[in-house]
Amino acid sequence: MDLSPTYPSFSLELADALGKIEHCLAQLTDEQVWWHSCESTNSIGNLLLHLAGNLRQWIVSGFGGAADVRDRPSKLAQRGGPGKQELLGRLRSVGGEAKEKHETGGNEGEKGDKSN
Repeated sequence: MDLSPTYPSFSLELADALGKIEHCLAQLTDEQVWWHSCESTNSIGNLLLHLAGNLRQWIVSGFGGAADVRDRPSKLAQRGGPGKQELLGRLRSVGGEAKEKHETGGNEGEKGDKSN
């Protein structure tokens, strides 16, 4: 199924969102990224892991056909983890995969090959 004509601005919106996230993270320490106001809340780190998981599950796997390997409960349960640069790297990586799947129409073939 080819969704790229339906959402032609997907890549631009994704790049814009990642830029905003980068700007916000640049203002925080790694400790602040994993800070919780209370036990029942999620940290920014949890939300970044969750966002990367959503992008992978719904675009890379759901639309692109890759295997869905998400472990959502463990990402939201974490109370510390990788630094902000690693978190951002993970998000950029899955964002790149999502962009590629979008541009190829979810196919594994060459860019623009929308035969499936």
